[in-house]
Amino acid sequence: MSVKRGDTLIEVIFASLIFSIIIVSVTGMMNRGLTTVLAAGERTAARDEVNAQAEALRYIHNGWTAEKQNNPATWQYEKIWRGITGRAIEASQLPTLHSADVNCGGAFTETGRAFVINTRNLRLGDASNLVGARGDATVVTYSTTATAASGGLFVAPPLYPRIVYKSSAGSGETSEGVIQETVNYNWMFQVEGIWIFAVKSERMIAGDQPEFYDFHIRTCWWPPGSTTPDNAATIVRLYNPEAE
Repeated sequence: MSVKRGDTLIEVIFASLIFSIIIVSVTGMMNRGLTTVLAAGERTAARDEVNAQAEALRYIHNGWTAEKQNNPATWQYEKIWRGITGRAIEASQLPTLHSADVNCGGAFTETGRAFVINTRNLRLGDASNLVGARGDATVVTYSTTATAASGGLFVAPPLYPRIVYKSSAGSGETSEGVIQETVNYNWMFQVEGIWIFAVKSERMIAGDQPEFYDFHIRTCWWPPGSTTPDNAATIVRLYNPEAE
């Protein structure tokens, strides 16, 4: 009579251990891959927001440069250009302001000079609604007030740098929910982790006019699974039409 020997307890434990190691390794690789994909998607979204702000700045600058020789009664870009450059800071202030990138908490707004452009609402000809803390303003500036109706739109990013729009003042629905084709989402509801500083050239020409302005477009957010914030930024240099 033949006797077949089965697996010993040690062999079963050893096989289970190897299987567990393989499962843990594969799961870890999948998680790292998923985190990398999510982080890349968030960086792309952040870069898209930065590019949109940069293009809006160039559009305003080019418009004011082109129309400056026309009859002042026809000017549309002049007020918004002067509105954003009127908030310009000195280059010496930049190191302190950029140090706020490490926390994404909005400390950059302590000077009150931060702003973003409402790219969905470039109402250039409406002088009463060009620059302010309201969600419908063409240029939304930082405000320390708490309500969305009067300011306080700048907040730390819960996800990635973005601008959340809503349909109207007060409790208008936001673009976070189901978007309706017949609704215009052109009020800013929240500005999350993106801001702009205009920085004056140290060289003055044409009297007391800066030769150019450097617009520092900054973002800051926490990538998935990371305790270290990430950021995407660019600088747009635009020569001052007033100095020509």
